[in-house]
Amino acid sequence: FDHQLSQRYGLTLGVVGPASGAEQVQNAIHQLIGVNQAEGWDHQLANELVFALSTEQLRRMHQGNLSQKIEYDWILAGRADAGTLHSELGMGLGFRFGRNLDSSFAGAGIMPTRNPNPMTWSLRREWHTFINLYASYVFNDITLDGNTFKDSHAVTLIHEQLFVVLGFSYSEQNWGTTLSIQDGSNSFEEADENGLFASFTYDWHW
Repeated sequence: FDHQLSQRYGLTLGVVGPASGAEQVQNAIHQLIGVNQAEGWDHQLANELVFALSTEQLRRMHQGNLSQKIEYDWILAGRADAGTLHSELGMGLGFRFGRNLDSSFAGAGIMPTRNPNPMTWSLRREWHTFINLYASYVFNDITLDGNTFKDSHAVTLIHEQLFVVLGFSYSEQNWGTTLSIQDGSNSFEEADENGLFASFTYDWHW
């Protein structure tokens, strides 16, 4: 990557179903914080190995200064995923303003995600506020479509999806944190609520 172009490639391997241990982990956390046991696990998928190949490209379209200390930039992004876990094609546009934006460009995110900044360890002190718009066509999503090779609980996937994300990020040396709020279209037809949620991440490298 450089200060104008960032390319990423990823491979996700895992398992869905009881073998993942997700039910036990969620109930352990519920017990730890003193709330009722989690419900809905009767609809859990059957055991299945899953994979997804992904690629993302971010291009800095324009950058400038709002003042002597505050910078801004516009970022155009494209994404492609393919696999039994999830497949989609998407494009996004992001606007950021803050300090030392060059330092965080390689770790900038346009796509809806709860993952922390993977480049935090390489950053100088940096902060920025961001607003992102992301549109995608989702071909398949095992968490909505159900198991690939077995009959299982499923809902009706909405292929065309649109998201907007507003947030704030701060990074310094080997740690960073991001707070964001995301709203968007429903991902399946049976949804009776909108897709609004907030996310807080903290990342520390040693």
